[in-house]
Amino acid sequence: MSGSAVAAESAPPAASPARATERRNAVVLGTHAKIPDWATSVTYQRAFGKRLSLGAGLEYGYQPHGYWHLQGVGEVLSGQVWLGRPFHGAFAEGSLAVFHQFLVRQPRLSTTALAPGLGLGYRWTHRSGLLLGGSAGLRWGRTLDDSDLICTRPKYCNSVRQGPYARITVDLGYVF
Repeated sequence: MSGSAVAAESAPPAASPARATERRNAVVLGTHAKIPDWATSVTYQRAFGKRLSLGAGLEYGYQPHGYWHLQGVGEVLSGQVWLGRPFHGAFAEGSLAVFHQFLVRQPRLSTTALAPGLGLGYRWTHRSGLLLGGSAGLRWGRTLDDSDLICTRPKYCNSVRQGPYARITVDLGYVF
């Protein structure tokens, strides 16, 4: 064996091109139909391993006409298990959200709710990084801290909703 052949055999294998361009992060904008209400979210997701991703996001619930003084926001932590690779294909999701409904002029007058959820979805990622997708699932809301002065009529406090409710999303994002 020549010296150059031995050196070539002992060199570590180069990373495969598919592995070198693997994208591990995503920013996703979502429109939610929290039947019968609407919400918008922005979420950062990070892939871990071959089939798992974790996400953290903010969700803003749109208020019924005439009730914009009662704003609703939520913080959401989620985990996804993918059938294929992360951010492409079918997935199952579990989430835990903390929602706040508050009076704009007096934010200390607020109601807080916890809402765990489960869902199924599908996302498609183009080679440019564009992500399109959708999902459907259920959330179960429960009030943690209640104000007697606001949210006296539950239909106008849609972010801190009690009990189970359906959630359908349409997603647009970028994977990098």
